[in-house]
Parts: sequence; structure tokens; C-alpha cells
Amino acid sequence: MDFVTGLLVCGGFDAVCVVVWRLNKRARYLPTRKTADAVEVARLLFSSIIVIHGAPRSIVSDRDPKFLSKFWQTTRLHYV
Repeated sequence: MDFVTGLLVCGGFDAVCVVVWRLNKRARYLPTRKTADAVEVARLLFSSIIVIHGAPRSIVSDRDPKFLSKFWQTTRLHYV
């Protein structure tokens, strides 16, 4: 999961969340805002990715640990 920012505003969105599957390198592009917090991103991924494809075993992101912690708390996906 990565974010592309610095884009022109279109439809109220100014960033794109990019989700890439490791196995087949398929990408999904989700419009968002660069000010989106962990809760908003979690809801976006849940409604756009997890509902359709199921929960991932891991998520790799270059965001800070606080963001990822809040993200996992919001999704309530806890892995042992």
C-alpha cells in the first residue's frame, strides 16, 4: 500500500492509494485525499479491497507505526 500525492484535485480527491498484490503484481488504485487518516484509509480498503478479495495476511506501507497501529485497530483484523 502506497500513496501518490501532489495530484490535481478531481472530484474532491487529490491523492491515490495504490494497493499491489505480491503474487501477480496486479494493482488497484483508490482515489483519496492526502489528508486521509488511518481510519479513513481503513474504511476505504475495507469497502474496496477486503470485502471483494478478503483480508490480506500482511500489509506493507511506508507510513509511520502510529498510522499502521490505528489502521489495524480500525479494521479489527488481528493476526497471531
